[in-house]
Formats: sequence, C-alpha cells, structure tokens
Amino acid sequence: MKKIIRITALTLAMLLLAFSAFSCTGTNPAEATPQPSSNPTNITLSGNSISTDKKSGVNISETTVTINAPGTYKFTGKLDNGNIIVDLIEKGDIFLVLAGAEITCSDFAPIYCKQAKNLYIYLEKDTTNKITDGNNYVLAEGTDEPDAAIFSHDDLFIMGEGTLIVDANYNDGITGKDDVNIESGKIVVDAVNHGIKGKDSLEIKGGNIEITANGDGLKSTQDQDATLGFVEIKDGATVKITAGDEGIQAFTNVIIKGGNITIDSIDAAIKAEQVIEFKGGTIEINTYDSPFSATKIEKTPEVSVTVNGSKYEFN
Repeated sequence: MKKIIRITALTLAMLLLAFSAFSCTGTNPAEATPQPSSNPTNITLSGNSISTDKKSGVNISETTVTINAPGTYKFTGKLDNGNIIVDLIEKGDIFLVLAGAEITCSDFAPIYCKQAKNLYIYLEKDTTNKITDGNNYVLAEGTDEPDAAIFSHDDLFIMGEGTLIVDANYNDGITGKDDVNIESGKIVVDAVNHGIKGKDSLEIKGGNIEITANGDGLKSTQDQDATLGFVEIKDGATVKITAGDEGIQAFTNVIIKGGNITIDSIDAAIKAEQVIEFKGGTIEINTYDSPFSATKIEKTPEVSVTVNGSKYEFN
C-alpha cells in the first residue's frame, strides 16, 4: 500500500512540474500551420481547357473549376480566360497549391472562395504564379462581390516559398471578408484600388510583400468589434508599399512588431482610428501628408523610423 502511495505522489509531482513549466510561457504553444497534402488532386490549365487526374471534389465546366470538397488541389499551366471557384457543400479546409499557374479572367475574380472554412493558398517553391483580372466584372444582380482578383468569404492564408503576382484591374488585389494571414512567400500586388484587405484583420507574419495601389496599400475595415479591424506586421516580414491614399489603414489599431517596412504614400503613411503601436522594426516613409494619423501613438526604443529622409522624433 505504501509503494502505491509513493508512486502516486511521484506521478502527481511530475505532472505538477510539467504543468508549471508549461504555464511559465503564459500561452499554449502555437499550433503548427496546416500543410497541403503530398497527394493532391492535380489540375492542369491549358489555355482554353482544364483537365484533372481525379474527378472527386472537382467540377469542370469549360474554363471554370469549381471545388466542392475539402482537400488539396494543385494547379499548373496557363488559363487564358477562366477561374477557380471554391464552394464547399460542407465547410472544411481547402489548399490551392499554385505551382507555376497563370490565371486570367476578364469579367470575374480569377480566384473566388464562396464557401469553405479556411482557404490556404500555397505557393510552391521555385515557381512564379500570376493572377490577372479584367476591368469590368459581370456580377449577379443586386450583388457587388467579389470585388478583388483573389477574394475569399472565409479566413485566407497565403504561404509557401514561391512567388505570387496579382494584377488587379477591376478593384482590389487580395480581399478576405474574415481574417487575412500572410505567412510567407513573395507577393507582388498591383491594384487600381486597395492592395491587400482583410475585414476582421490583416496579419503579415513573414514573406516579402510589394504593393502598388491607387488606393490604400494594406487595409482592415471591421468597424463593429473593437477587438478586430487591425493590421499587424511581425518580425521577419519585408513590406514595400506605394499608395495613392494611405499606406496602411486600420479601423482600430496598426501594430508593427518588427520587419522592414517602406511606405511611399500620397496621404498618411499609417492611419489608425485608435492606436498605432511601434514595437519593433525599421520603417522608412516618404509622404506628401502627415506620416501618422491616430488617436494615440505608442513606441518602444527598438523602433527606427525615418520620414522623408530624416529620423522621426516622436513627441
């Protein structure tokens, strides 16, 4: 009986020690970002035709691919005038692996996620992928969406080690109606309006982002929840913005935790309805307006900010 008690006490002590070490971090370990399957459905784009090696989950009608089941779908080749539509019967995760894909659609969004759970766009290493839309969309009567070359109603993640070029001639370059997360990759956006827009939030965690936009460069628009509507840039990201309006605009906060950021803007370089937080990084700004617009600006000593060629002195 005493032996059993000693074992139980030892076990409890070990559990308490493990829990204590785990708790010292303050948060649970970050969950790994999901990755695409190594056995995808392969979809080949060939000018005015589309073919696939698996029929399940895919419906092909002329030059439109509609994906209706969760899974990984790998795209290669060139599509002259068509698109990818994600419209799942039951919500789940979708991986669109772009592996040397060039998709042009003259009158609609080349990539449109109508219904999923999460949309992951994965840029395969050593590939360049290009998405181009026209300057006039044909939309259902009474609707104004999609309104971007890449448009998602659900959470959107962009990752991988390849390159994505978005040439947006209708409106925005990349838009997500929930959260937009850029994990990695080289992303080049040229848009007649806004560059990259997330409604609930826009988070850039890594990658090399280059935006040329007649409107705002980066934008978050949620105005119904004070915990949302923010733009956040983390260490490891390189961001270059040329904007006809604001460089970065958020309905609540703009949080810069690191990275190398260059902004050339006509209006304010960074605008937040609430707070701009500088917690790290190097920011170089050229603007014809005030560099910052916010209710409050917070800065830590680690931040380096240059405005129109001179070191910026915060009040």
